[in-house]
Amino acid sequence: MERRTIISNYIDVRQGNKNRSRRAGFHGVFSNKTLIYFGLIPSVILIVGIFIFPLAYSIVASFFDFTLTRQTVPFIGLKNYIEMFTDPNFGYSAGITLYFTVVSVGLELIFGLLIALVLNQPFPGRNFVRVAAILPWAIPTVVNAYMWRWIFNPQYGVLNAIAKGLGLIDNYVIWLGTPMMALHSVILADIYTEIPLVVIIILANLQVINPSLYEVARIDGASEIRTLFSITLPLLRPSLLFLLIIRSMAAFRVFDILYVLTGGGPAGGTKVLAYYMYEAAFGSMRVGFGSAVSYIMTLIITILSLIYFIALKRVPEYQ
Repeated sequence: MERRTIISNYIDVRQGNKNRSRRAGFHGVFSNKTLIYFGLIPSVILIVGIFIFPLAYSIVASFFDFTLTRQTVPFIGLKNYIEMFTDPNFGYSAGITLYFTVVSVGLELIFGLLIALVLNQPFPGRNFVRVAAILPWAIPTVVNAYMWRWIFNPQYGVLNAIAKGLGLIDNYVIWLGTPMMALHSVILADIYTEIPLVVIIILANLQVINPSLYEVARIDGASEIRTLFSITLPLLRPSLLFLLIIRSMAAFRVFDILYVLTGGGPAGGTKVLAYYMYEAAFGSMRVGFGSAVSYIMTLIITILSLIYFIALKRVPEYQ
């Protein structure tokens, strides 16, 4: 009887091991790594469909005379690129885009840094002021553009009323009437919209700086200006460079606020590269030529991003 019990237990153990082996084999086929790959499939499909496929399609279309008003699409090679680089309007739009990017991003970083430094100091109602400073970033770009369109209105605009009330102007000014005034007006509207992002990121980095560094600086007799340039700015350098990257990329391809405010005018004074591409692709129905412009814009942005990332890696780390 005892021998039968031992044999029976042995058989039960063997059967249990087989069942565990089968379960282990099932989990081995569907391992964690396999499940991760399955989970990535939707993301890969989205990336291919939204980014890679349109990019590849635009590259191919740029070598064809792809016009929406024609049924045939003949291959023309580099003709679109040659026409683009020989078109004086392309160089003019590139210059406006570069000027817009440098001025708007530069002022956003300067004023964003100053506002963040102020909001980092203790004062009554600081939390309310912080929330108020961030609110413009929550406004959609198109809504913000229409708001500034009303502000710049030459007949009933708020800007004219305030400027005349302060005695800065004698008569109402048409702020969007000349190319230079229109361009700088658009830059002002863009700064108003995007400066909260700069403030948020810089303020967040200011919050994590060790206060003991400032205490040691005060004991050593360092002034506020010396502390700013010796402690604050070096510690903020990575975040400032990061902001420079993302804001330069966004400003270089700006379109929506210009489309609503000026429509590329007056006299082409605000026709940046994105608007130049829009007119070629959807105004003249020349999708192939517009694709060539968009690809050159993408290439320029990619090169700028690589330069910024290389510079970011060379930024020293301060403890």
